[in-house]
Amino acid sequence: MTAPRLQVVRDELPDSETLAIGQSQGATDILHEDKSRYPRFTRLRGLHGLAGSMAPGEVWMAGARVGNGKSLFAQNVMDDFIGQQLPTLYVGTEQDPEVLRIKHACIRAGVSARLMLKPDEHEIHSTAYEGARDAVQRELQWLRQEAHHLALFANCEYVNQTELRRWIVGGVEKYDIRCVIVDHIDQVAHGSGQNSVHELTATLQMIHGLMREHEMAALILSQLKRTIDPIRRYTPPEEQDFAGASGKERIASVMFGLWRPLRTDLGIKELRALLADVKHGFKAEDRVYQPATMGVRLLKDRLGDVPGKQIMLYVGKGGRLDDDDAATHGIR
Repeated sequence: MTAPRLQVVRDELPDSETLAIGQSQGATDILHEDKSRYPRFTRLRGLHGLAGSMAPGEVWMAGARVGNGKSLFAQNVMDDFIGQQLPTLYVGTEQDPEVLRIKHACIRAGVSARLMLKPDEHEIHSTAYEGARDAVQRELQWLRQEAHHLALFANCEYVNQTELRRWIVGGVEKYDIRCVIVDHIDQVAHGSGQNSVHELTATLQMIHGLMREHEMAALILSQLKRTIDPIRRYTPPEEQDFAGASGKERIASVMFGLWRPLRTDLGIKELRALLADVKHGFKAEDRVYQPATMGVRLLKDRLGDVPGKQIMLYVGKGGRLDDDDAATHGIR
């Protein structure tokens, strides 16, 4: 019974010369294609230095713990891409597209998103609030009039595999999108939930297949597993920290870990004492971190040298990321 089945499979495979000719032609095409339009980090040069540009078909993944800047990172990446005239689709799973637009405008205007979305009563009647609101309004108008074909926020009330496919495929056909950002993948409904890891992997495989089919690149944001180790929450994430790590690691071309770095202006004893105070609730946790700083560590790069390289990005007004700490305090 086994031999006939093997014979059928063998006969269905192309001969070695045909295989080599087709693959060699494809490899030559890739070698000589115009790579100047690949998505790259032109504004965040440090980030570009970690992993270079995003090649067609690649899926990049960035993971962070709750409150460590996943969405902030994603919206800055999107702003960088639309600055390169690359139509980018942002699929948000936790916030309405109108809120995402306001937050994007706030980054560009250098205005606090909290001030625009949840101002205190005394702030509403201040001159500073009116000036900030006008600045954000101008950026919203720019997004609507000048960048409507570049900055695309999906109207997804409920995101599952089908909805993701609909927006990605439809985005290619209708908007000519070149990049996709999913924020975040663990909030997507992948299936029935009976085998969550397998269903998550199937969604990632679908996204990867669409990126290869349409020669696009994707940035996928990921939640990290909650850790019972009180020290691990202050250290850079590792690959195994990603929720559903095995499927994500297999499919991702590049993986980043995002974290809030500890202060560097304190000695070991002082820092340990401060961490102990934070653990017992005597001091706010924010006291242990470097102010307005995001760490980015390269965890995986299929085309790079050795993972483990890292950079620091600085958070400026409105959440705008920059390589230069001094630049974040200026006015754009």
